[in-house]
Amino acid sequence: MNDGKVFSTFQAAKICHVAPVTIIRWIEAGRLESYKTPGGHRRIREKDMVKFIEDNGLPRYTAGGISTPRVLVVDDEMVVRRFIQKSLEESVLECITEFSNDGIDALIKLGIFQPHVLVLDVNIPWVDGLEICRRIRANENTQQMKIIVITGYLNDGDREDILAAGADYLLFKPFDEAQLMEMVSKALGKTT
Repeated sequence: MNDGKVFSTFQAAKICHVAPVTIIRWIEAGRLESYKTPGGHRRIREKDMVKFIEDNGLPRYTAGGISTPRVLVVDDEMVVRRFIQKSLEESVLECITEFSNDGIDALIKLGIFQPHVLVLDVNIPWVDGLEICRRIRANENTQQMKIIVITGYLNDGDREDILAAGADYLLFKPFDEAQLMEMVSKALGKTT
């Protein structure tokens, strides 16, 4: 008998962006259907996972994973973060967005949130944008992430340094909503 794909509690947790213990609690509360293996491990059938996601309004699941693109925005200027947030919320692009205001928080969120696209200011506290680019490109789990670097300060040779560090796109401050949406759309592989 083939019921399709089956998920462990860890895989289900990753899909739902929660801790594995939360999945176990949902199972024990009867909110998420599962079964136990002979070894006592919980497993969730794909059809049950899809139903749970739909019933609870979570981002849609496809066989390849979460279908809603994720964008992480890193800038130490609140006005820039708010502008980008407003632009993304009002755009036709459907995406989940997280924000960070410094390099350390950004690195943590990169591991937890696992964005498809990173919108990254070069000049941020603690760990600068170029170092974050280098770390992303050096890690096989994040190498495919698209990086849009934004900056208001550009000296001779900076453009080459930014691209060499691993940026896919470069956007100069001040930028308008149309420029931002064009870059994010390209990074997500969509046409506007």
